[in-house]
Amino acid sequence: MSDTGIATLRISIVTVNRDNREGLLRTVESVEAQESNSLEFIVIDGASSDGSAELLRSGGAGRARWVSEPDSGIYAAMNKGIGLSRGEYLLFLNSGDRLASHDTVGNLLGILDSGADIYYADLLIADGTKSSQISYPHSISPDFFITSTISHQNSLIRRGLLLEAGCYREDFRIASDWFFFLDASLRLRASFRWIDTRIAVMEPGGIGSDPGLASVRRKEHERGFEDAFGALAPAMRELASYRSSSFGHLVGLFGNSKVLDFLLRVYSFFARRLPFLRTNRGRG
Repeated sequence: MSDTGIATLRISIVTVNRDNREGLLRTVESVEAQESNSLEFIVIDGASSDGSAELLRSGGAGRARWVSEPDSGIYAAMNKGIGLSRGEYLLFLNSGDRLASHDTVGNLLGILDSGADIYYADLLIADGTKSSQISYPHSISPDFFITSTISHQNSLIRRGLLLEAGCYREDFRIASDWFFFLDASLRLRASFRWIDTRIAVMEPGGIGSDPGLASVRRKEHERGFEDAFGALAPAMRELASYRSSSFGHLVGLFGNSKVLDFLLRVYSFFARRLPFLRTNRGRG
């Protein structure tokens, strides 16, 4: 990597990998193809046994700084990457995901000067010759994260915000990125900005979409509601259940209404001033 200096380093790309050598190669190739040098690439490998570690040791990850050692899960690996990073903004690419084009980083550098905490783009999922897109609202409030989330592979997150949040909760197995976005929007009042550009192309699958882990996801969301909303958690769980039901799209009980926004603002106001109103569980 060209010596751009820590002060001018804008983007750190962090890739976590475990026994996915071929996917890691695709991710490495897309990062190596970037024309901009104002980035660093960090690979956190969980002591893979499929040849990934050997690939890293042989220099097959190009410009990447890397670690290959046992860890306790995806979010522990992501937190390790945060600790090693020096960029102002972080982008997390899972092994197998790839940057959308050779000038992706260069395009992003021209956007960062607006100073948002989180920049996010729509999600493109590609499987061979088939592709699909998930579009996100152009304006996001805490209300959005009650039943949805954005793609961390398509989000540039200010490193200082991650540190302020305490990084990712390692006591969550699959929903820590969702909880981070909820917590950042509600408690930290982070600014989100939608950007009309492609960041990453995601491979289908992944632990977060595994139907066999639906019960784990549900329990982690319940815990997240308790930690984020305290006494309001039961109401928020009911709202989330309602929105996910077959009637949720027919009648906007609260939707993005001023009523719900008011409730969230009142809760956030008092939660910051009266800590005993919150059920503050450990963050891992």
